[in-house]
Amino acid sequence: MSSFSLWVSSGCRYTCPPCKPSQMFLGSLTLLAHAREVHGLDTWSDVTAAYPDTRIEVERLVCAECGESVHHDRGEFQAHLDQAHNGMDIKDYYYDHVAGT
Repeated sequence: MSSFSLWVSSGCRYTCPPCKPSQMFLGSLTLLAHAREVHGLDTWSDVTAAYPDTRIEVERLVCAECGESVHHDRGEFQAHLDQAHNGMDIKDYYYDHVAGT
């Protein structure tokens, strides 16, 4: 696994409440893929509406571009980069601000 892959998956953890035994997912995007395949939920909004308490471990990071505290979650952090930093790619962010530290 690359250092980028390790970094991007080392943040928030999620669970799928209706699945027994409970499964843990490394990031919202993996939970969303599961929810689409198993439960027929198409968007993150659908998932959080159906199961509001999916995040079981919270990690935050401070954006090196602007200082904002953001959930360390690939989907959420990419959304922050899209909105606040003109669509900066998360891999570019990683190599510019994380890999060399």
